[in-house]
Amino acid sequence: HMLRLIATSATYRQSSKLSPGLLELDPENRLLARGARFRLPAETVRDNALAIAGLLDRARLTARVMAKLATGEVVLPPLP
Repeated sequence: HMLRLIATSATYRQSSKLSPGLLELDPENRLLARGARFRLPAETVRDNALAIAGLLDRARLTARVMAKLATGEVVLPPLP
C-alpha cells in the first residue's frame, strides 16, 4: 500500500525539466521545485537512511564507497 502511495504521488512523478516560470520563481531551486536529473539507486537510498538513523555499520563500507567519501561524492553524518 505504501509503495503505491509513493509511486503515484505528485512529488514522485515531478518532472525535472526547467521551465521559465520555475526558474523565475526559484532560480536556485531552494524550494525544490525541480527534481534531480537522475534517480538514486536503491542501495544509496538505503545507506543514506541507515546513516541518518545512526544504524550504518561503517566497518562494512566497501572500497568504492570509501573512494566516494574521499572525493566528497558521498557524505555521511558524523559519528555520535
